[in-house]
Amino acid sequence: IKQVDATIQTQLVIQATDQLIWRVVPARGVNCEVLRLEFQQRCRAVLGDRVAVGVEFLDSIPPTPAGKVPKVVSTLDPTVAGVVR
Repeated sequence: IKQVDATIQTQLVIQATDQLIWRVVPARGVNCEVLRLEFQQRCRAVLGDRVAVGVEFLDSIPPTPAGKVPKVVSTLDPTVAGVVR
């Protein structure tokens, strides 16, 4: 999913093979509930209904100790079947 125009920064967190969380820094004046629905609808169109999609709104996405903000973060256990790293 490409960056939505109404956002300043986004990060996708993969929590499970069927659970995603979007961390979103919305642009000023954006209706967050409309934005939440847009993210969820776009994900469902690509991934289907079997993947749960949550959206968290933040003031900023904290960088790693190296000062980077990765676009995708996975908290999956690498030993989970079907996960390739």
